[in-house]
Amino acid sequence: MKRYEIDKKRNVVIIGHGGSGKTSLTEAILFDTKMTDRLGRIEEGNTVMDYDPDEVKRGNSISSGVGHAIYKDYKINIIDTPGFADFIGDVIGASKVADIILSVICGVNGIEVGTEKTWELVKDKPKAVFINKLDKEMSDFKKRYQEIKNHYKDHSFAIFTFPIGNEADFKGVVDIVSQKAYIYADNSGKVEVTDVPGDIKAEVEKIRNELVEFVAETNDALTEKYLEEGVLTEEEIQTGLKEGIRKGMIIPVFAGSAVKNIGIHPFFEALINYFPNPSQINEIKGVNSSDDSEVSIVPEEGKPLCGFVFKTVSEPHVGEMFYVRIFSGQLKSAADFYNVNKGKTERAGQLMVAQGKKRIDVEALDTGDIGVMVKLKETENNRIGTCSQYESHSRRSPRRSVLLFR
Repeated sequence: MKRYEIDKKRNVVIIGHGGSGKTSLTEAILFDTKMTDRLGRIEEGNTVMDYDPDEVKRGNSISSGVGHAIYKDYKINIIDTPGFADFIGDVIGASKVADIILSVICGVNGIEVGTEKTWELVKDKPKAVFINKLDKEMSDFKKRYQEIKNHYKDHSFAIFTFPIGNEADFKGVVDIVSQKAYIYADNSGKVEVTDVPGDIKAEVEKIRNELVEFVAETNDALTEKYLEEGVLTEEEIQTGLKEGIRKGMIIPVFAGSAVKNIGIHPFFEALINYFPNPSQINEIKGVNSSDDSEVSIVPEEGKPLCGFVFKTVSEPHVGEMFYVRIFSGQLKSAADFYNVNKGKTERAGQLMVAQGKKRIDVEALDTGDIGVMVKLKETENNRIGTCSQYESHSRRSPRRSVLLFR
């Protein structure tokens, strides 16, 4: 499998209430990026992420599914989490390794219990909202958007895509930044990019002006210029969006329908253009075991190895599989690493990347990658905890790589 530079990676964790359409959205993402050749359906039991027999029988996720999409030479790692409280542990684990959070909200039911519970776990992460099921009867994008703004008053939500039509007539979205309309004829993923329809052009222009105001608030220089001139250049808007989203000052809101495969393409564009790559996340704070001083793990290639196991599963004929996020450095197949929790050295055997139940062998996992290891002797399925127990063993062995497990 091709290896991607760190700035060409995005790590997205999808959260939300059970039944909001997280797995269906993941299916649309994989289908539109040609990672699958058909759009899986929950009711048909053929989705990539919900492959466990119990999930197929229940019709909902009971554990997090891991996959990836390739879009314009960007690798987008995706973790699709369960939405019911009984399985909140998987959401906690996934949130530890996320760079970007996508909260899926039903366009009919709005904010639900699962929305609130999962939102609480990801307060410090760059986020986006996808208002789903806008093809359904009684769905209402404007109502849901206002509900989100009222409920989470401490955040600045900005519309990035606006629906064209509603309920049974929902047929596309307008990208507010580019001022282009995406029209979908069917659920094949084929899209026609056109000008904004005349009947919503004035409303779209108003929304874009509101977005520019959000951008102007991201730093003092943009604020000053906007107050003086009333406009920002396209370059300034792009820069402001990147900074605002990374800092959590702007939370983009997208409109769409996962089962109808509407609204996915503008989300891709925003994801690669405005959302942070793994090198732009906050440093991971830890403790040096030799003197209890604080250390920072910088998410860069070429740094000492630091990883985090967020999920373990056991499968027949394979044994235990360990899902790991690499925060810095590189993990190579057949290389030794140090298990901090156990205080022992372990050897990485076979390394893979996941696509649901399918796995692809790789020679190494680089900074920002999410992959799978098998046949580890010392690593266990420990309780999920914080990333504060990173230990520097430089006094014992300056060249030893360090891998963090919880």
